[in-house]
Amino acid sequence: MKTLTHTKSKISSLNGEDVNLANILLNGRKLPFGERINMFNQLVGNLKGTQRHLYFRSVVSQADRIVTIIDYNGQHKKMLMFGSNNYLGLANHPYVRKYVKKAIEKFGVGIGGPPLLNGYSKLMKELEERLSALKGTEETLIFSSGYNANVGLVTGLCTPSDIILADEYSHASFFDGVKMLRGKCNSFRHNHVEGLNTLFEKYSSTRDGNIFVAVEGV
Repeated sequence: MKTLTHTKSKISSLNGEDVNLANILLNGRKLPFGERINMFNQLVGNLKGTQRHLYFRSVVSQADRIVTIIDYNGQHKKMLMFGSNNYLGLANHPYVRKYVKKAIEKFGVGIGGPPLLNGYSKLMKELEERLSALKGTEETLIFSSGYNANVGLVTGLCTPSDIILADEYSHASFFDGVKMLRGKCNSFRHNHVEGLNTLFEKYSSTRDGNIFVAVEGV
């Protein structure tokens, strides 16, 4: 069996489905830069050789329930899609596609700047107003991605002196925001209300600062 090793500790087996990327990344950091690059090249080469390279596969169809990909033989193959964020299929809806085409014809495909400066378009303002009306909120703030939303909320609303209580299954982007903030974060078990209550009572009785609670869900 071919293996990648780092001195005394085994990093990962390359045959079968037991490749642990987290383990490889953590142990790979201990290697000098050149050895680290060689290790990843060896890993990718072996995965491709055993037809288990599942990353960066080209999708050549719409983001639907069934997609067409290019497999390891370079052939088109239909597969069930379980990883898409296009939950409601709106990306392919005829109504959405019709009006996206109209918007592109009028405004082009990019605004060329951030909303804070020169990139706040009439379309963005209308979308925010309509979303606010739909949700019954005072204002709406649109982010370019879920990652940016989580990082922006944490770093924008919290301070390093605040306490953050978060579901342990909160998205990695949320915890990236906590790291950028250098804030104090305590996790509770997934959807475990009693665990949250215990942490909340602990910190609310010993401090006067803000406590932010983050729950996980779609």
